[in-house]
Amino acid sequence: MHPLITTWQRFSPTRFPRLLPEDKQLANQPGRALIYRSYENFITSADFGNTDCTQFHLGLLPQPFIGNLSKASIFILMLNPGFSVGDYYALQHSSAYASAIKRNLSQQNESDDFPFFFLDPQFAWTAGGQWWQTKLHSIATELMRLNVIKLPEALQHISQHVACLEMFPYHSRSFSPLKIELESKKLVCQYVKEVLVPRTQQGDALLVATRQAAAWPLPQRSNRNIITYNAGQARGAHLTMNTPGGQAILERLQRTWKAELSSSRKSGKALLPHSA
Repeated sequence: MHPLITTWQRFSPTRFPRLLPEDKQLANQPGRALIYRSYENFITSADFGNTDCTQFHLGLLPQPFIGNLSKASIFILMLNPGFSVGDYYALQHSSAYASAIKRNLSQQNESDDFPFFFLDPQFAWTAGGQWWQTKLHSIATELMRLNVIKLPEALQHISQHVACLEMFPYHSRSFSPLKIELESKKLVCQYVKEVLVPRTQQGDALLVATRQAAAWPLPQRSNRNIITYNAGQARGAHLTMNTPGGQAILERLQRTWKAELSSSRKSGKALLPHSA
């Protein structure tokens, strides 16, 4: 098992600050870290409403990846998870949501209906759920149209085959460069280079680098299974049908849908738990 996964499996979600021990220097960076243990602590603090948007919230659980890395064949490369005040509330007051995040961190989500848990309709009310379901709406809509299925089935199919990797796993409203190198960044870049790039070369995976494409360890040689966004495309990191990333993701998802549909018909089993 790759060090990216085993390192995060050793992570303790109950220990504050909530960061990898190897990243402990981040907590000591002046003006770059906030450590609040609850929603109430944060909203009653002087930092509530603070206009400094680049501070990392180390009271929230990190998000180095979303989805099951062993099952996914489509990987979206991002920069770091965003921040909403509601992130504190959801983590503290929804045990199902907190459990989904923890299973994701330990990669114990292989049997989940929605390994990419933000696409689970029960979490559509969370900030992450709203962001990701909006981001992938065009793809889900096309899957619905092409296969005459409902939104939950489309979202579930995406969730089974798509994963996201974050270059920095800690939440912030916006990002500014760090003066230190984090072990978490080294691990995720190592995973991309050692595991995912070879998979794309074998035709077994698709990589879509939407943010900071030049900072990811991607080969210079052209590879049709690696799509990199330029600076203009990266601002919105859109995955609509008029973007190269959105088109490529839909194409691969449609192929997997047809393959799984054929297999399910032969076995006599429903394609997805939500399928009629």
